[in-house]
Amino acid sequence: MKKILFVFVIVLAGLSSLVYAQPINLAFQPIDDCQELHKNSHLYVLQNNITTKSEGCFVILGDRITLDLNGYTISGDGIGYGIFISEFNSFNIVKNGIITNFETGIYLEEGSNNNFIENTIIIDNTETGIQTFISNDNVIKNNKILNNDKKGIEMDDSEGNLIKNNKIEGNEWEGIDLDDGIYNIIRDNKIKENGQDGIDLQDSNYNIILKNHVKNNEIDGIHLGESFNNTLSDNYISGNGHNGIDLGNAYSNLIINNYIKENGYGGLPHVDYAGIELDEANDNIINKNYILYNNLSGIVILNNASSNLIYNNFLKNNLNFYSWPIVIGGSNFWNTTQQKGKNIIGGQFLGGNYWANPDGSGYSETCEDLDDNGICDESYILNENNVDYHPLTY
Repeated sequence: MKKILFVFVIVLAGLSSLVYAQPINLAFQPIDDCQELHKNSHLYVLQNNITTKSEGCFVILGDRITLDLNGYTISGDGIGYGIFISEFNSFNIVKNGIITNFETGIYLEEGSNNNFIENTIIIDNTETGIQTFISNDNVIKNNKILNNDKKGIEMDDSEGNLIKNNKIEGNEWEGIDLDDGIYNIIRDNKIKENGQDGIDLQDSNYNIILKNHVKNNEIDGIHLGESFNNTLSDNYISGNGHNGIDLGNAYSNLIINNYIKENGYGGLPHVDYAGIELDEANDNIINKNYILYNNLSGIVILNNASSNLIYNNFLKNNLNFYSWPIVIGGSNFWNTTQQKGKNIIGGQFLGGNYWANPDGSGYSETCEDLDDNGICDESYILNENNVDYHPLTY
């Protein structure tokens, strides 16, 4: 756990490299048509709407260029890029307009680093809203990325990027798809009603997913596949069709302080839809989460997911735990040693989890606590390999 928290601090410290590095005085140039922008330290300001049938509109070929769409719309013919930031061009800004009906709204090519995309509406493109490829330390903030035919944001082999305060909604595939990414921060976004996962990390490590609202996506709220040492903290995850959080062959991740509610109601009921699913996922820490009213399970352990530390969570579901294979399943730790410290229900000792059911029949609601220390007198046996030795109670 210390290692994961250490990574969390290091990545936050790395935000200092995301510097708004534009000079104070930029040479001003009005523009009224699609073109290459190649003059360094220039402010290009669009003067009208543009509709084009070419394979793209604006290509940025320099550094410290600002493209201000000035409230206007650039519209394509379903192909090419609305705005293309060419390789190894950095410290550029794209802002203040609508980009629609291209294949990709904005594309950042290899080596295009430290760029800013802000206050745009990227809507109804035939593939992806924003895509980066080996592009680092960029800031994507305060945008609306809506109804694109594939992904809202796709990042491939990219690191150190900040995705903040965006509305990412109604895209046919993932809201945010991060492949082979490290040290990225995804925070304060509203990600809802996308056709697959809200946020999907594949082969991605040391990323932070923080304070997002991830709601009503058709598959998982947040999915981690073959990813490690990521931190998911303070997210509100609700109404997603399959799982709130799905860890598939993911290990050494920290899942802390999340509110995970009413997930798993998409399509036909399925017993392995859960608040949190661990499928061949090992050595993760799941701590201080509220896992409530999920259908059909609070936490699911699949395919021998093992050595996960799951403690100090508040669970209130019809079925709080499910394991497959049913007879054995993986072996996990459901409590820490009993020790002084405020727990998730306000008690004076840390130990295991609080186990409740909507009808008031949960183990923590009915267990005996004769010494009145806020810990049930007997262990809660989930199955032979999964036991909470210190379940919490009031």
